[in-house]
Amino acid sequence: MPEQRRLKVFLTLAVGSLMGVAVAAAGLAFNHPATVSMTLTGPGTPAELFYNLGEQGFHQTRTEAWRLPDDEPTTLRHSLHGVRPLTAIRVDPAQAPGKHVDIAEVRVETPWRTWEAQGDALLASLRRHHDLQINGIDDKALQTLSTGADPQLIIDLPTTAIERPASVTYRLLIAGGAGGLLLTALGLAIRPLIPARRRPRPGIIMLAGAILLLTLQSWPLITDKPIYGDGAQNAVTTYNLWKHGVFSHASGSPPPPSNWREPLPAMAAAIWLQATMPEREAVTAQSLSRGEHSIDLKRSNLIWIALGLIGCAWLVQRLTGSVYASLSALLLSWLYFFGFPERIDTFYTELQAGTLMLWSGIALHGLATTRNWRWALTAGVLMGLMALTKGIMLYVALVAIPLFVLVLRPKPQTSLGVIGAGLVMALGTALVITPWMTRNMMLLDESSVTDRGGLILYGRSVLNQMRNEEIPGVFYLYGPQLYKTIVAGTQLGPIGNDFERGGRWQRLNRGASSFAGADLRAQAAGRPEDAISFHRRVGAEYNRRIQQHRDDGHPRPRLAAGAGMQRDAIDSILSNPGRHLVMSIPCLWRGYWGLPDADLPALSVQRQTFIQNMLNLTGGAALIGLFLTGLLARRGELVGWTLMAGGTIAAYAMLTHSIPRYMAPTHPLMMIALVVVGWYGLQVLARGAQRISAAAG
Repeated sequence: MPEQRRLKVFLTLAVGSLMGVAVAAAGLAFNHPATVSMTLTGPGTPAELFYNLGEQGFHQTRTEAWRLPDDEPTTLRHSLHGVRPLTAIRVDPAQAPGKHVDIAEVRVETPWRTWEAQGDALLASLRRHHDLQINGIDDKALQTLSTGADPQLIIDLPTTAIERPASVTYRLLIAGGAGGLLLTALGLAIRPLIPARRRPRPGIIMLAGAILLLTLQSWPLITDKPIYGDGAQNAVTTYNLWKHGVFSHASGSPPPPSNWREPLPAMAAAIWLQATMPEREAVTAQSLSRGEHSIDLKRSNLIWIALGLIGCAWLVQRLTGSVYASLSALLLSWLYFFGFPERIDTFYTELQAGTLMLWSGIALHGLATTRNWRWALTAGVLMGLMALTKGIMLYVALVAIPLFVLVLRPKPQTSLGVIGAGLVMALGTALVITPWMTRNMMLLDESSVTDRGGLILYGRSVLNQMRNEEIPGVFYLYGPQLYKTIVAGTQLGPIGNDFERGGRWQRLNRGASSFAGADLRAQAAGRPEDAISFHRRVGAEYNRRIQQHRDDGHPRPRLAAGAGMQRDAIDSILSNPGRHLVMSIPCLWRGYWGLPDADLPALSVQRQTFIQNMLNLTGGAALIGLFLTGLLARRGELVGWTLMAGGTIAAYAMLTHSIPRYMAPTHPLMMIALVVVGWYGLQVLARGAQRISAAAG
């Protein structure tokens, strides 16, 4: 080998090794896992844990809450994975005065050591306590009595408990360097075997590496945290499909079939379980949703994360051709969606919907630019898969297909005309959803994707009854922190107990309040007239109708209740369509501000919140602006990749109560739209600067 060639190989290997060290160093800097557990005994009181990362102080975005059982020692456990180390914890053992709570032990576990304190050691570790009286130590348990409405104690963690040992750091850096060296050597060995025209460009290799690293970074963010809410129903449905071969959210062996949840996420997860967990005997529906096997189920999300990141890079490359723009979109999409714990460390279906929405954007953009029937069929199939992930997407597709046909301009010398494109898309959608709807008709006498549509639409129609003076409450309650700061102290902000019983905005409050317990009881008993909040009133009406149909001997009371509520909702909306359109504005606002608070290094929590607010504002505006521009200008290539996201935003605002989580699938496309607008803006500025320079020269 010539001397110059040897030098080039040596330098390439050195750069590869240094890049491996750099990746390992970044991994060490931005990965600080810890598990906090505490054993409490109290009189059925709510308890909260706040955690301080990197001496940034405690904040409402960094907390976990539980309710203690009555007078039983309970170990509460919370796993976290931050970009800064855990430095202190705050325990709020109660939320009212006069509550006796014993704290037996506090433990913090990291991959390299464990710190625990009880009795005198726990007392010595306290920085301070507030609204809390410490009565003594009994059997190594700290006995406390809350003396105010905000009892809390703060525990500082010693440096030895949280600091990563130097030996661990050195080993990981060496492993990173060795890994980079081996991968570079492998690439150099394979490169001559690949024809020159087929060798991937360095930029593509860089994007592939970024996707791999971000997917691997998502792995430790998936924990054994229990799955709650709608995610628990999805977990039970997956278990029944995997264990019994029956799609059902109910219990039983086997359970009766149902269509309460959309099928695709459960089907994909059941395949994952089949491939990764061949032993079924030790797994139960409880262990899969709230036990030791929940982490195994949630790791199926890694497939959707990888597919979503690939789709993100591919779409931005198609739109800009810039590797740097693609890397920027990848990072933003990962921070605020594909790597955000509330999206991936659970079993809701926003992750799957967001991934499919990206790929449908790719397919529709490909159809707009090539008029190839394969893109049309792929787009239709993806729309069908989205409908089997989020039922409302079927209605979005029914509008999106003819709308896209109207936007497309005829192209001579193409294999597929405009009408043909629409027909092929419709065929693709029908091929996917028809088997599922046929199954529902045969087993349940119900042809819809899910049977929750009537309940959701009825809830949306009830919001049309909102008084005008309540609308500012929606804007405040669901607005960003920036908006709340601006309107504080004005009529647009809360005055006194506006969200409490008797307040002007009481009906908007579905969370903590003095009437929350009474509202829950009214909902469970099916007494809508006794519920205050809109949310509980709708739930109570649903339960009332179910019970009424059950008393009448209806074979499927839940389906009958949903169908009746759907008819009533449609009648109500059509009786005053103007009011419905007006109320779609606050509903749009409510769902719009759902971009989460990502954990960003070297920034305070307040600055992170400000960045999140601005990204939500500009990203959403860019997405909606590009979608509307494409419609008005009949630019099919622009409408293509924004169509399903724009349709989703409109559908949720008009047909649902539009909680912020619903619009989460649009967040990756919001970040992509922001990057695309920024990239083209920079191009315009650069060309303008060149013209000015040329004119001056």
